[in-house]
Amino acid sequence: MWDKEPYSLIAKEIKDGWRANRPTSTPAGRALSQMQKTDELEGLYVCEHSEADFEGARIAGTPVRSWFFDGNAFEKTNLPEKVEQRTAIWTPTPVLSFCYRPSEEELVISFRAGPRAGNGHRYRIVEEHGYRRLDPLGIGWNA
Repeated sequence: MWDKEPYSLIAKEIKDGWRANRPTSTPAGRALSQMQKTDELEGLYVCEHSEADFEGARIAGTPVRSWFFDGNAFEKTNLPEKVEQRTAIWTPTPVLSFCYRPSEEELVISFRAGPRAGNGHRYRIVEEHGYRRLDPLGIGWNA
C-alpha cells in the first residue's frame, strides 16, 4: 500500500523528516525533522481520514485507517485514545493525519506534535521532470 500514491509521497516526507539530515518539502516533514534533532521520538502515528475541510486545511471526522511508523516500517494499528505527552508542548509519538481527494489529486496533511504544536496544509500532486511530488497550495495554519 505504501508504494502507491498518495501513500508513497506521504511516506517519502515522513522518512525524510525522520532522518533529520534530509531535506523535506512539507511543513509536517520539517516539523518532524526538527523534533528528531531535539527529542527522542518513539514513532509517528499516521491516520487516513475520509473527510477534510480543503479550504481551511483541516482534517475532519475519525480515522478510517491508521498506522504506526517506528522509523523503519509502517504497521497497521489503532490510534490510542490519548497520545502520551512528554512535555507541555511535545509528544514522543506525534500524529500525522491526511485526507486525499483523488478527483483533484489534492491532499490535506495535518501534523500534531503535541497539544500546543501543529500545522495543516493543502497540497496538489504535481509532476516535474518525470517525478511526482507534493506542491503546497496557498497558506495553511500553524499552532
